[in-house]
Amino acid sequence: MLVISWPIHNVVSMCCASDVWSYIQQIRTLVEDLQGRILKAQLNVEKIHNLINTWSLTPLFERKDCKKENLMFLGDHDERVARR
Repeated sequence: MLVISWPIHNVVSMCCASDVWSYIQQIRTLVEDLQGRILKAQLNVEKIHNLINTWSLTPLFERKDCKKENLMFLGDHDERVARR
């Protein structure tokens, strides 16, 4: 885990120093890295969401002959779980 500490006295003292640009570049690099990791996490969440949505479209259990009067058919349960 990356921890960024920005003490105020460093920022104030650097305003008068010559290495302000290096500090700005360092912060920019950290922010770009953080942005990349957040984007990757968002894409992963979207992929997971899409996978879960496909599961909701196909039932795990069905009635035999698709009739309401029939009980749930569990004969091919293992095969259905393996396909998922």
